[in-house]
Formats: sequence, C-alpha cells, structure tokens
Amino acid sequence: MVEDYIYVADHEGGIYIINASDIYHPALISRFETKGFAWGIKIKDGYAYVAADRGGLLIINVKNPKNPVLVASYPAAINAEDVKIKDNLAYVASYSTGLHIIDIKNPERPKVKSVLKTQGNPRGVFVSGNYAYIADWKAGLQVIDISNAEKPERIGGYDTSGMVWDVTVRGNYAYLADWESGIKIINVSNPRKPFEIGGYGYYGYARQVYTKGIFAYLLNGSQGLDVIDISNASNPTWITSVDLPGDAQSLFVKDNTAFIAAGDAGLHIVDISNSYKPERVGGYDTRGIANKVLMEGNYIYIANEEDDLQLLDISELAKPKPVSNYKPGGYIMDMCIYKNYLLIAERDSGLEIVDISNPEKLKKINLLSGKGVTKVRTKDNFVFTSIGKNSLRILDISDIQSVKEVKNIEIGSLIRDIYLKENNLYIASEKEMIKLDVSDPANPVISQKDGMNISASSIFVGDDNNIYAAAGNDGLRAIFFVMPPIPKGRFK
Repeated sequence: MVEDYIYVADHEGGIYIINASDIYHPALISRFETKGFAWGIKIKDGYAYVAADRGGLLIINVKNPKNPVLVASYPAAINAEDVKIKDNLAYVASYSTGLHIIDIKNPERPKVKSVLKTQGNPRGVFVSGNYAYIADWKAGLQVIDISNAEKPERIGGYDTSGMVWDVTVRGNYAYLADWESGIKIINVSNPRKPFEIGGYGYYGYARQVYTKGIFAYLLNGSQGLDVIDISNASNPTWITSVDLPGDAQSLFVKDNTAFIAAGDAGLHIVDISNSYKPERVGGYDTRGIANKVLMEGNYIYIANEEDDLQLLDISELAKPKPVSNYKPGGYIMDMCIYKNYLLIAERDSGLEIVDISNPEKLKKINLLSGKGVTKVRTKDNFVFTSIGKNSLRILDISDIQSVKEVKNIEIGSLIRDIYLKENNLYIASEKEMIKLDVSDPANPVISQKDGMNISASSIFVGDDNNIYAAAGNDGLRAIFFVMPPIPKGRFK
C-alpha cells in the first residue's frame, strides 16, 4: 500500500489498483493486464515493478493511478516470481535463471548489473543490508552477498525439509514459507552459517485426534504424534511432537497412555503424562500392517490390513505379550466393545460380533451383512453404524443372538466418522456436521447441523464441547456450529 492506494499482483488477473482511503468501502481505480502472471509487485517513486512470470520484469508508470502505463520491461528474467527494491536496484527472483540485479536509476531504461544462477529455483527474494536471501525452492534458503552488485556471491545456505516458497527477514531471523512443512525460522546472525531454531506448521497427514483438557493429541501419519494446546480453540498452538517409525493410523488413549497402530511398525505405546514431553515407553511389532487399535482392561486389540486381528496382553506396558489371533470376515475399519463382545465394522462384509470373554479363544457370534460398514459406536443396548454411502443404521443388540434393526437414517452424504459423547451422537459427513440427541437411542432427535468445508477423517468432542477434526492435509481443525439449534423432531 502506498498512500491511499493498494497495488495488487493478481496472478492471471494482472495488476489491480484500489483506492482504500475509505477502508470500509475500497474502490477499484484501474486494472493493468500484464504479459505474464503477476506474482509480485513493489512500488517506488511512482513506478510499479512487477515480477510477471514469462514476461520477466515489467516497469509500469502509476503516477496516475487511473491510467497505468507500461514504460519498460526486462524479459531476460524469464519466469520472474518476486521482486524487491533497494536504493536504485531491483532484485528479481527468476525461477528459471536465478537472481537478477537490475539498475533502475532510470526506470524507463533498466540495465542489468549481474545474474547469479542459484542451486535451485528462486521463488522469493528478500534484501537486508548487504545480503539477498533467496527462497530457492527445493534447494532451501540461499544467502547471497550483494555488497558488489556486479559480482554477487553465494556465501551460505540452509536446506530445509520442505520446499521454500517465500522468505522474510527481521533482525537476525529469516522466516521461510516451507511449503507443506509450514513456517521455518532460521537464525542468520552469521549469514555464512544459518541454522534452524524453530518453526510452526502442519506436517504429515492428520488421521485421528483425541483431546484431554487443554491438549489435543493428533496422529500425523509418518510424522508420528503431535501435541497441541487447544485452550483457545480458535487458535490451536503446536507444543511438541513424538517421532515414531511407521505410519501412525489409529489412536486409543487410556489415562496417561497412548496406544498407536503405526502400519508396518506395529504398535507404539507412548506415555503422555507430561504433555510437554511425551515419551515412547514400549511397543510390539505386529505381523502385518497395523491400522486400528482398541484397548479394554489389560488387552489391546490390533487390526492388520491383511484381515487379521491380534490380541496382546499389556499388563506390562513395556513388554506386550501376544495372546491370540482371530480371522474376521472382512477388512476391519472400526471396532468397539459391548460387554463381553467385540463389534467389528468390516466395510463390505458387514458388522461382526465376536465373543471375547476368553481372550485366548475369540469366538464369532454373529455377522450382520451390509455394504459400507465403516464406523461403529454403542450406547446402552443399541449400536450405531454407518452403512452404504450415506446412511446411519441403529441396531438393538439386547439379544446378541438375535440383533434387530431399529432404524435406518439417510444422512445425505458420505459418513466420514461418528462420535458418541454422553447423550449426543456427532456425525461428520462429506457435507455436514450433524448432532443427534440419542438419550432415547431408538428415537434420535436432530438437535444441530451445519455445513462442512473440510474433509474430516476423524472427529473428537473435547471437554470444552468443541468438535476437533483430524482433517488430512489440513491438519487439526476446530469445528463450531454456526447455525442455531433446530426445532426438535424425530426421524421417521
């Protein structure tokens, strides 16, 4: 923003000039169509310097904001993605050709001072003192000595875990936008030897979440377990992580212990009594790809992708012992306990009921056929399962040998997860979050629902009664009902 005007580099839209003298009613003054995508823009002395992708650097006279005029260009900086101005020099980050330093003392006759090919592909540039800091994509951060504009020299760098898209420097710190790795903070007090001191961001793929008090525990795929402060649900804050081998897929928490099914790494057991310093205390290498875990008493039930269920004795947390194996009727998607029975959602096989009263010899009792059975929860003598593409089925299991269907409710879109807390059942579908009053399980009452703009693989309702979702690449999300409670009405 310069005086009352905002200059916007709008990628395919070119350059927009907006009058913001009345911030509540900004007005479009003019638009300039660039020759390439407008990635970055800087204003100096009535001229706009635009990094215009295949158009290189464009120099536009904006002294009359209503009538911007192109006065010069520098096409050699092909695929220009960013530009910074210092004194009478423009520093242009060209994805294809490196860092270009251009003399703009006369804006209408720009002259190249030098070009430096970097190790990667420049996507951003920041100039501070005698140094240019380059966001060099897969090559991380590059530090260039520009004290001699005609002979710039790389003097240092830092290769991040991600791909550096942009960079800003304040004092002794460089802040990097590191693509999927989030924000990285780099100490550049010695430009020749930059080092990472911290960062923030979402890493991995959020599969499941559990909350306890002000803490959320988030399974992060190959990145292990994250601990997040949710005391302010609108602004969750990352605290720490536990790196775990494998692909963390399923989580069950009991008191101060987290049990994690981690793909080909089997079972991990993590002590979370100190949320600021969680620690792996044990584990077990299962025979297959562990994708679901459940605990009851001193026993852990682990589902493997090979349609196999293993039962472990965890009387000694550090040394789980195998007890028995069971071959279910289909692929295990979810599990829960009802009295002395294990209820297994088996995707396209249905809902299987297994007698677990004798841990050494699990016994099949019943199989209720159905397609798309992916989630299962119980309340009193009733079971809630997802079935098909978009239905919730309610079953009466008071007689385990003769299970009866009570109701089948059309939800309207694919059910991602269901969560039961006291007398409320929460349903996360592809399009909506729905809250049902199930104080009478046979006759649920819809109490609230609202649209969903994320894809939740797992939900959990915290002690604060907020809904927390593990949302894949979107990490942890807190969900609040915006629409007011709806008039009570039972499903037919």
